[in-house]
Amino acid sequence: MIPKDIDERTNLILETSPNAVILFDRHMKPIDCNERALEMLGFTDKQEYMKKFYTLFPARQPNGSDSIEMVAHYFSKALDDGIAYMPEFICCRADGTTFPVETTYTRIVYNNDYAIVEYSNDITEKMLHAKGRMHLKKDCVSRNSVTTFD
Repeated sequence: MIPKDIDERTNLILETSPNAVILFDRHMKPIDCNERALEMLGFTDKQEYMKKFYTLFPARQPNGSDSIEMVAHYFSKALDDGIAYMPEFICCRADGTTFPVETTYTRIVYNNDYAIVEYSNDITEKMLHAKGRMHLKKDCVSRNSVTTFD
């Protein structure tokens, strides 16, 4: 079945993605999100989540960048170029715990204007796995038991 209108298409984007998905207007105001976004950030109420969205990251990222400025940079890049990828960003859950995400922003046409769809994934497990591989590699090399490691 092909969606007939913007709202139906937008709903399909939001509800069929395995990622946390947030829809923003061109002024960076959150418009809607899917259940996965609420789950990932520890919310049950969509309106509360939308209201608190810009409080859900620390003031500064580990690299020293201002979090809001970093989001604005990638958001603007997506508006200009159609897509922007942010490989790592620290977010906060409703309970205050922090975790890393990777995010892709894409520009879409929504209500005769541009909007941005944010697709985010919690990459905690991915980062732990990568750190484990690095420790294993260092251990193997230091024991001289492995000369190459893929």
